[in-house]
Amino acid sequence: MIPAIGQVIALGPLPAEPPSVAFIETAVILSYYTLVALLLFLWIRPFYRDLSALRYAASQFGRDDFKTRVSVAENSSIYPVAHSLNKMAEHIQYLVTAHRDLTNAVAHELRTPLARFKFAMEMIPKIKDEARLAGHLMAMKTDVQELEGLIDEMLTYAKLSEDNLQLQLQRIRIGPWLERQLAQYADSEIPVQVQADSVTLTLETRFNADLLARALHKIVRNSLRYADSAVVVSCTIDAETVTLSIRDDGPGIPEKHHHSIFEPFARLDTSRDRQSGGYGLGLAIARRILQRHGGDYRVVVNGNDIDFTLD
Repeated sequence: MIPAIGQVIALGPLPAEPPSVAFIETAVILSYYTLVALLLFLWIRPFYRDLSALRYAASQFGRDDFKTRVSVAENSSIYPVAHSLNKMAEHIQYLVTAHRDLTNAVAHELRTPLARFKFAMEMIPKIKDEARLAGHLMAMKTDVQELEGLIDEMLTYAKLSEDNLQLQLQRIRIGPWLERQLAQYADSEIPVQVQADSVTLTLETRFNADLLARALHKIVRNSLRYADSAVVVSCTIDAETVTLSIRDDGPGIPEKHHHSIFEPFARLDTSRDRQSGGYGLGLAIARRILQRHGGDYRVVVNGNDIDFTLD
């Protein structure tokens, strides 16, 4: 005992702590680290699960299975990455499907005139009559022209599908341009009328005159095939949007085909020939031209109107 401070000096060995105290301390330490590990597991498990889904989807994409999608919750930390990957997969799937369908359609479209051309070549040596021979030669010439027209349409569609295509836009008064384009239908059996107020026709907007004229003519000619008595082309300008509407009084387009008619080689009536039905690329080219101008197309519910908008 130290009298001045009331403490005791003890020289070891000191008495050991009771076993129960050491056990409790060990249990507390183990419980602490177990709790930390459990919290880390609960925090990392969703992230690991989402990464596993992302890795699986990426491996499926590598096997050309672009139908696979990454399914994660919107509050997931990798949701932006998964969303971007899904959008990329949708775009790739669309391109692959479109490329496959376009390739099959091109092969089918080319096979028909080539078969006729081959048949005519085989028949020519056997034909003695001059009139029949001239008819076969004329048919062969028609087949060649059909092939040239199809190739020209395909090249135009492919060119408009290029991502780096730059259009030469100019400020043009919509009224005079529209009147010039529709003047060629002045002698048509079915009249093509223009509806727009005088103020609208004097306004200017930026577009490529040649390409937009091509889109306009493809729609108008398509309308003339089905119109009963008239085709009406109207123009409206609202803020920075120009809307061209082509309307006919024909039977209309079924609502289920409103979107598919703008796909390449789409023809609702497969029985029509080239003279009446074309190649099925006209509306697809028109859509590409509108998209290149930053615009869009719309088919109204009754199926008789097709509206184009330029932003």
